[in-house]
Amino acid sequence: MARARNIKPGFFKNEYLAQCDPLARLLFVGLWTLSDREGRLEWRPLRVKAELFPYENCDVDKLANQLQKFGFLEVYEAEDGVTYCEITAFTKHQNPHPSEKSQDYPAPTIKNNCKQFKNISNNADSLIPITETLLPSNAPATNVAASKTISITWDSVEGWQGITEGDRATWAEAYPAVIIDQELAKAADWLLSNPKKSRRYNWRKFLTNWFRSNQDKGGTRNGKQNAAPVPKSRRRYFRTEYQENLTDQEFNERQAGKRAPEVLQLAKTLTTKGA
Repeated sequence: MARARNIKPGFFKNEYLAQCDPLARLLFVGLWTLSDREGRLEWRPLRVKAELFPYENCDVDKLANQLQKFGFLEVYEAEDGVTYCEITAFTKHQNPHPSEKSQDYPAPTIKNNCKQFKNISNNADSLIPITETLLPSNAPATNVAASKTISITWDSVEGWQGITEGDRATWAEAYPAVIIDQELAKAADWLLSNPKKSRRYNWRKFLTNWFRSNQDKGGTRNGKQNAAPVPKSRRRYFRTEYQENLTDQEFNERQAGKRAPEVLQLAKTLTTKGA
């Protein structure tokens, strides 16, 4: 079933996409509507053509090859023997409805197999104008320099891979209340407990959102939740009479000091009346 998707203005200015036939570009957009929330679908060219080009005489496989050549999508055969298609950077640019479910299609084990552009980053930004992540390794010096950003990955066996000291320093500066290593461990544990949530593509974005959310909630607790409880005699409570936090002892002393002048005045009054 086709689904509504978003298209950004930068789509029309992408210089690599401009080298594809107009129908190939239209196929690219159409595949967004046919894919699941992870940007994957079973690759059945005849069915895709019937869905997207019912009035055109075209070869969907040849159009897809143009897109795959520049790293916009990947057609692959999984271990189950079924051929699938994955749209590059789909999860970065699309916001599926929360109720939309993933079809749990297997991800490609090897990405960007195309020979001419085999060094294009796995995080190719396929929906915006030409950027460093879309340039081949042999791009002319007049173009933007090749990206030095290392892809971050995670799996249940190896854990986090590709995180550099520069990443840690950047996160520590951006989220000062967050203990990076501790939150990385928490995120990994959460992914192990939620295996269906671990089928992600942009792990850097996932971690950034994780740290931001933690920062907004006050930062890492740093083990305080496991600290010994404060004795009742030392616990402070907000006292409206004095507009500050006081222990029971401090409050009683304040109250006694407040009553002392009143007691002295009462004693003086009684003494005067007795005389």
